[in-house]
Amino acid sequence: HWRKMRRIATLPFFTNKVVQQFRFAWEEEIHLAIQDMAQAEGATTTGSIVRNRLQLMMYNIVYRMMFNRRFENQKDPLYLRLMNLNLENVVLGQSFKYNYGDFVPSFRPLLRGYLKAVYDANQ
Repeated sequence: HWRKMRRIATLPFFTNKVVQQFRFAWEEEIHLAIQDMAQAEGATTTGSIVRNRLQLMMYNIVYRMMFNRRFENQKDPLYLRLMNLNLENVVLGQSFKYNYGDFVPSFRPLLRGYLKAVYDANQ
């Protein structure tokens, strides 16, 4: 079940045909990311953290493939909203309200004992 869902969610974006069709977008986003990082304040003196800019690059590539639009920068309101939604998903994934066994059935036997031990420790 979960393998089928994964294929549905990722396959359309990573077939050879789609990657070649959007090659210009990949190349342009990589170029823009390198350009932004080179022009970032302190890039040549103290260095900079590139993780956030690389994340924006990947979001832009997928967003362009889906909607033929891109985020302007890391302060774009829609980009910030999506980042907050992803943060909520991460928090939910680390809470007891989210059970990976529901999505990956083979994890269920492994998670039962672990979740009980963690729940007991929290009590």
